[in-house]
Amino acid sequence: MARNPTALQINGDALKAIIENRGTVESAAKDIGVSRQSLSSWFSENKIPPRRLVDLTRTLRLSSAQVKTLSAKKKMQIFFRTKRNMDVSQETRDSIEDFARIFFVLDSLASDSGKTDSSFNRVSDTSELKATASKIEKVLGITKYPRTLEQMVLSLRRLGIPVIFVRFESSWRAENVRAFTAEQYRKPIVFIDVVLSYEDALWHVVHEFCHLAVKETTHSTENEKLVTAIANEILTPSEYVKNLQPKLEELISDGKLFALVRRVEEAATFLGVSFEGFVLALQEASIIGKKSSAYKYLYGTINKKKDAHRLSLEDLVFPKHDSVKYWRESISEPSKAYVLRLGALVREGVLNAQLSLNLAAELLGLDPLEMSELARTWTTENEEKASC
Repeated sequence: MARNPTALQINGDALKAIIENRGTVESAAKDIGVSRQSLSSWFSENKIPPRRLVDLTRTLRLSSAQVKTLSAKKKMQIFFRTKRNMDVSQETRDSIEDFARIFFVLDSLASDSGKTDSSFNRVSDTSELKATASKIEKVLGITKYPRTLEQMVLSLRRLGIPVIFVRFESSWRAENVRAFTAEQYRKPIVFIDVVLSYEDALWHVVHEFCHLAVKETTHSTENEKLVTAIANEILTPSEYVKNLQPKLEELISDGKLFALVRRVEEAATFLGVSFEGFVLALQEASIIGKKSSAYKYLYGTINKKKDAHRLSLEDLVFPKHDSVKYWRESISEPSKAYVLRLGALVREGVLNAQLSLNLAAELLGLDPLEMSELARTWTTENEEKASC
């Protein structure tokens, strides 16, 4: 059952100024098809029904810049996942926040039967790592192995949390931003950079949800380390590693390093994590030391795996050929929908005149002509559906 879209937070004073600059409140209300009282309430309450924002944009022929001025500027909470927990500059924070605002508007417009309101219980006591991980697993509804990216994204979607795989800006990558979660008015959206490999993306999605699952008031280095530890416990449980320890130590002491690699690969496959992720778990458990021959051999294997072609998110999300056909046909295909939330939201934005074709093209990795062709196709399909 599709959820009813909640009202959008807007800058009521900015909306009032735009309307009064065009004429009277009464005439604007008549053109939009609402009462003067309704329009006045949008000014005073700083809220507007999503579809009415679409009507207003079309009726008053607002430019993208004017629509942007209507965005409520309440600061959102941003949780960053960066390499080695490095901090990011204020400029990057502001850029990411502006980017996230676009998707909060698009998501509020989208009709999606897979979504519910975000109402899960958040963990307040994180003193015991295993217990915290277990609570979060119950919230996600995941009990069996292997854990998969599709399973995790669908679990978040059921909780009303979209996961959007998108190309991050070069300036964000320069500051080692791999993923981030934006939360506004208790509504979260998770963003993952498609530069990641498919097998590494699972950990980042779980990590981002852990930020939301524990009651954080600020994003700090301490909280980042805690969330990392919880995500590791969920995907590479310490109990599982402990049970495997005697066999692994036996292989290491006997110098059977090839057999060790094979056993680590089997364990990683069983859990659904990357080879490197499981090796990191062995380090955390002090089963392999940084100066040991086993450490060097395992990391040599990791580097060989990295040199080999690994399926990347980019390969899945952004096709190299027949881009227009891909985005036209794949958005509604259930087997791909979990990684193509980006395309579904861009489609909503284009059809509802909330997203310029230039920005839509940039987000989908298309050139302007391809985007125009795709927009025409979407419009035709939408009109045919409406006439049925």
